[in-house]
This record gives sequence, structure tokens and C-alpha cells, in this order.
Amino acid sequence: MNTKQINKLSIILLLLLFLLILIILTIIFIIQKPPNSKKPPNSELPKENIPINTKRGTYTLKFIDNFNELNEDNWDVSTMGLDTLTNTCANYVKENVFVKNNELIIKVGPNNPNSSDCMGILPGSDKKVYPDSCVNSGRIVSTYSQKYGIFIFGAKIPKGKDLFPALWLVGTGDWPKTGEIDMMETIKSTNQNSRFSSRIMIPIDSDFMTPDSKNYRIATSIPPNSSNDIQQKVDPSFWNDYHVFALDWNLEDDGDVTYKFYLDVKMNNDGKLVDYKSGIPGVPYKSYSLKNLVNKYRKHNNNNLADYKNIRDAVSGQRMIMNIAVSGRDSDADGCSYKSCTKCDTIDNTMNIQYVQIWK
Repeated sequence: MNTKQINKLSIILLLLLFLLILIILTIIFIIQKPPNSKKPPNSELPKENIPINTKRGTYTLKFIDNFNELNEDNWDVSTMGLDTLTNTCANYVKENVFVKNNELIIKVGPNNPNSSDCMGILPGSDKKVYPDSCVNSGRIVSTYSQKYGIFIFGAKIPKGKDLFPALWLVGTGDWPKTGEIDMMETIKSTNQNSRFSSRIMIPIDSDFMTPDSKNYRIATSIPPNSSNDIQQKVDPSFWNDYHVFALDWNLEDDGDVTYKFYLDVKMNNDGKLVDYKSGIPGVPYKSYSLKNLVNKYRKHNNNNLADYKNIRDAVSGQRMIMNIAVSGRDSDADGCSYKSCTKCDTIDNTMNIQYVQIWK
């Protein structure tokens, strides 16, 4: 083989080597490239395929759903017209609750101005139909209920000045006597007003009697709605990511009831709530004592609260609820209200839930 042939062969070998390197780099790039998805970067929550009755420390898993499908044994999908208490625009329909890509999706829209279920209802007044009086939305309630324990939602929450999304718990009997715990509730959340609330709702009357129907105020928030104590401020980018919202609801040895609210935690093998990325012990962003709250706000804003023990004993097992209401009782500057829902901004209109868990 002469020199010319050797040089030609060397060039061919170098080209083949370059081509091989290019192929290897392309394969590495494809493997490492994130999937084509609309999920934000922080979407990998600690979702686990673990069976019911899994034990971790002193806790046992009693309820779990990873939303591989919409299991009707686990959930009741609400179908109801305008919310008569908060006067929101939400008309809850089954079509707006569905599973896609192993997530539960709750969708807002489209407007539904001609539905007979869409009625604007003023407190104490007869039903009155307003033009453009509602927007289709979704609401889902767990069939399983439990009193005390750890309740966990892994979800991405929509923001918007006219959206009212919530992750909450409600009793199985007469509301508000049987209890309500709002784990995450935000309304009119914008970049300038980026926050959510975590609170407890209880009856305003010591005898638990519902006032006359003309008086829509039958429950009160503790801490009060007017208090910054229920608010958790977050960076506007918070709403772009998936987060874990957890509640440790516990009956203490002294008879008090405590509520500890956590963000971005998981249950570790020792039965402790820890940061799901670092593994360090979780720290509650809000912590309440039922006894202290009732004693503090017993007479606040015309309340006549029962003794905390009576309130505690009346509370039943709680069911998980996820929903998106639209607008609220008060009209916005742009005219969005339950009387004119077509003026409400419902952009960024889905709640994406990856999983829920309840531990006892």
C-alpha cells in the first residue's frame, strides 16, 4: 500500500470516527433532553406507587390516588349550579374533571350563559337569573373521609385575578358544624398579590344553629379573613411550579387540636414529614391551636363561639375537595362578578393534581 493510499484510508477512518462521535453525542442529547411537556421544571413531585396500609413510623396509609384513571370508587364529581354561599360564577360539570397524562385535570371554561343552573343568588333574596351568569368549572370530592391524620395534595395551582382555586377538607355532615379546613385557597392572586390562605372554618353560634336564611353568615374563619395570620405570601413564580400541600391535623394528649400546614414535603420511612428534595425535617409555615384560636376570637366580629371542646367533638371525618371557583361575592373593577361572568379572566385555567394521600 503506497503513501497516497494510506493517507486516503486515514482520512476515511477519521471521518468514520467523527461520524461515530456525532452519533454518540446525538444519542446522549436525546436521552438527557426533557420530554416535550407543558409541565414546568419543578414537576417531579414525590409520587409513589405504594399500597393501602403501608406503614411508615407510627402512620399507616389509608387513602391514595395517583390518578392513573378517574376512579369513581374514590371520587364524587360534583354537578351543581352557582355556589349559593360565595356567589361565584362556577357551574360545576363533569366534563371539566378528567384524567390526562396521569394527572387529574380540573378545567375552567367555557362560559355557559344559557344554563338554567346559572343563577345569581343574593343572600336572603329569591333566585334571580342574570345574563352571562356562570362559567363551567370542575369540583371533585373524595368518598373517603377521616378525622385527624396527615393529608397531602401534590398539585399545580392556577393563578388569576378572577380565579378561586382551593384544596380543602370538609365534614361529612351538616356544614359548618362538622368542620372545614382550607389547606390552600387563593383568590385574585396576581403578580402584585401573590399569596394563599390556610385556615379553619367553624360555626359562629355556640348552639351550632344555622341562622335565618336571610343571614348568609353562618360560619367564621379562624384566624379571621381580615387577618394576615391566614395568609402565606409567595413569589409570583410559585404558581408556575408543582407543589406539595400537607396538613398534620392532630388530637393532642391535653385535648387540644393542632393544625400544622407544610409545603413541599413527603412522608419518609420513619413517618416524618421532610423536605422532599433535601430530606431535612419539614417546618410548618402555619401552625394553629384550636383552643387558642377559639379563645382569642370568641367574640370577634359578633361571633358567639362554642367552647373549643364542643367544636372539636362536633367535627366529623373530613373529605378531600379540589375545585376552581370563579370570581366571588364582590365585583372587580373590570366588572367581573356573579352577575356578569363573561367579564371574568379565566386564563391559566387548569388545576393539575398528580396525587393525594391520607395517613392515619
